[in-house]
Amino acid sequence: MVCAPSLIPKKPGERVKTDRRDAVKLARALRAGDLSAVHVPDVEDEAFRDLARTWAAAKADLRQARQRLKSFLLSHGVRYSGNANWGPAHRRWISVFAFPNHWQQLAFDECRRTIEDRFAQCERLEATLHEAVVGWRFYPAILGLQTMRGIQFITAVGMLSELGDFSRFEHPRQLMAWLGVTPSEHSSGERRR
Repeated sequence: MVCAPSLIPKKPGERVKTDRRDAVKLARALRAGDLSAVHVPDVEDEAFRDLARTWAAAKADLRQARQRLKSFLLSHGVRYSGNANWGPAHRRWISVFAFPNHWQQLAFDECRRTIEDRFAQCERLEATLHEAVVGWRFYPAILGLQTMRGIQFITAVGMLSELGDFSRFEHPRQLMAWLGVTPSEHSSGERRR
């Protein structure tokens, strides 16, 4: 059994640490049921989680690059008059827009090139995820999650790569507690959530 050190109960004044005392304390806590087991993913699951996290990081980099370009344009008083940002029409407008100053155009081109690079990176990683997920042991669970309303491929992959096997949760309350989605009540007031 693997336990998280932060979840091992500890008394406030207990500062002396020896191997013997720690062993006795752990044995007593285990017998009392005070220790919480931690799920340790296997090597393949950890590798797939790394791939999913890399995609998420690339997506965050793309979002930052887009924000940087929008800030650059707004600082020069340039606004897009269309409806949807980063759609096909917006991307066409960005590709033909030009600044009168050579240095501003250079800075604009670099921002635009960064967005194109990040977009290509996200597409490559998403294609890799689509290929890799077919051989993963949670592939049937990913297909099952996608049948639920609002859960698409990337969401299902992200959930299962972080959560692992749903069967390790004995009750839905445990899953919700792990996710941090637990109801709370302020009994001293009128407010309930």
